[in-house]
Amino acid sequence: MNIQRRKVIKLAAFVPFLIQTGIVSSEENKKLLAELRKSSSIDQAFKILSNNQLKQQFKSSSEIIISHPEIQRYGNQTPISIETNIENVERIYCLVEANPAVFAIELNLAPEIIPKFELNIKVRQNSNIYAVIYADQKWYYQKSHIVITIRGC
Repeated sequence: MNIQRRKVIKLAAFVPFLIQTGIVSSEENKKLLAELRKSSSIDQAFKILSNNQLKQQFKSSSEIIISHPEIQRYGNQTPISIETNIENVERIYCLVEANPAVFAIELNLAPEIIPKFELNIKVRQNSNIYAVIYADQKWYYQKSHIVITIRGC
């Protein structure tokens, strides 16, 4: 059997999983992400996420935990972890206030997935990092400050 054919068969088997778990985005979500990538401030990003409503509908939650080094030497690969005890989490967004484009990442979750993630993001300079969670048709967020000694973006 041809090696390329094997790769195609493996990918074809994996695509339904990607669609079911939300890793492959819908058209509406693609438009939202395109707008988020253009956002240059946290307030603008919150407004885009909430369909142009006010930030007041976002509730600060101590159930969201953002972990990272207090001081990170290189901002181009900043390790962070986001976890929460909030139930029925559908989406997690990570926003970095001091970056030229504040949007860092979006995670779409299936109900079976435990919302705990570790990832590396770029952080331009000392900044607040926001974890924004959408669960049960409500928005929650938490922010944490990080110090960067060498610029990342």
